[in-house]
Amino acid sequence: MTRRWILAVAGLALSACTSAPRDAGFSTISDTITDRSGITPAFVGETIPAEAARSRVDALLARPLTEESALEIAFLNNRAIAARLFELKAARGRLIEEGRPPNPFISGLVIDVQGEPATNYVASLGVDLLDLLFLPQRLRAAKAEFGAAQLRASAELVDFIADVRASFYEAIAARQLMELNEQAAKATRASALAASALFEAGNIAEIDLHREELLAAETELELRRARSAYLSQRERLAVALGLAVSDEPVLSLDGRLGPPPAEALDT
Repeated sequence: MTRRWILAVAGLALSACTSAPRDAGFSTISDTITDRSGITPAFVGETIPAEAARSRVDALLARPLTEESALEIAFLNNRAIAARLFELKAARGRLIEEGRPPNPFISGLVIDVQGEPATNYVASLGVDLLDLLFLPQRLRAAKAEFGAAQLRASAELVDFIADVRASFYEAIAARQLMELNEQAAKATRASALAASALFEAGNIAEIDLHREELLAAETELELRRARSAYLSQRERLAVALGLAVSDEPVLSLDGRLGPPPAEALDT
């Protein structure tokens, strides 16, 4: 009977070690992210060394940013991703720890008869019976906790990808709107200068001159608003990518948004 108990405990400990994935579940999470978002993420310290990740980020920042490169930088550089990876490793460590058999204890007894030398020694090695009885329950709870950690990580990373994509295209849209306002401001400034010359020559009324000057001032105000919105979206994108303040000014965006659909969207 004792031998069966020992074999059962050893089997539970072995199953705990074998059931804990070596990569803390990163391969499973990567498959889930690929199925839901269409990209294959890279995890620093797991699928790519830290030094190689830094070099890759520098190389990507040296070129105009695209949607694909923005997502790659975000996974290699964002601290929130790194924190999630550490949480998964911690959950895997708890799974392994809970599956280990309890630590044994040693007890000893010395029989000392008065007047006689103490020569009778009794020593024993044992474990707490309750720890053995609750080992399967602890192991099941740790497995469930690890599985929940994987699901949370997958959901958060898929949402993170959506946020990075939204930030990238919002920055592109803000840049295009700023460029459109720049063209409008140039046109209205030129129109105001022409109206001023015509007014000096006596060819238009003063109200027409003021109308052109007001239009130029309004477009200049819209241009400043568009520039402010673009800078705000760039900063939001830089935060999503995990870039430092010193890196944000060198951020260059690539691509343009296509024309809106000809037909109204069916909501």
